[in-house]
Amino acid sequence: MLLLALLLATGFRERPAPEAASEPAAPPGQVSRDCVVRLKGQEAAALFLRDIPADRWGDPVRGTVSTSSEPYVLWLFDAECRPHRAVEVPLRTTRTFTAQVGQVWYYAEASAKQPGDGCACRVFGLSDTEQEFSDTGRLSYRSEQTRTRSTARAAVRRRESHLEVTLRLGQCVGLGLRPTERTTTPTSRSSATNP
Repeated sequence: MLLLALLLATGFRERPAPEAASEPAAPPGQVSRDCVVRLKGQEAAALFLRDIPADRWGDPVRGTVSTSSEPYVLWLFDAECRPHRAVEVPLRTTRTFTAQVGQVWYYAEASAKQPGDGCACRVFGLSDTEQEFSDTGRLSYRSEQTRTRSTARAAVRRRESHLEVTLRLGQCVGLGLRPTERTTTPTSRSSATNP
């Protein structure tokens, strides 16, 4: 028993440690562009390159897939442009997924064969979209950065509205006006009428 433990301990020490990758992985956006060119062709890739700014390739995407009468599968293409079954969707269910802007995808019946060159694959873009496939499969997605930016714009509009109201009230108080009184130019003292 002691000998077995000693052999196991020695054997583990003699194994070489795994080496770190010698070259860094390619950025996800660049890999996605190459995959788009390979699967969609040069002309289609040119459209995506035009519509998706260079700094947005690889932005996170979140979405849902659903089906009503038969199972579906969402295939996502990896860094080497190989398809992987990312989400299996049983009939009458909805599932969520994450992906990247510029990533190639394919959503089809579970019985369909693995997609490859010449497939009717699509590419995640920046816009919020909903796609329907036959009568049963549905996919919708949204770029996380788009949602973050639209939320930020709404917050800025709220702050601007609040600031505008605060400034108008401040101008009224500074001019000796009550907030219900109106003037033609609130910043001009000469047009204000003091009570």
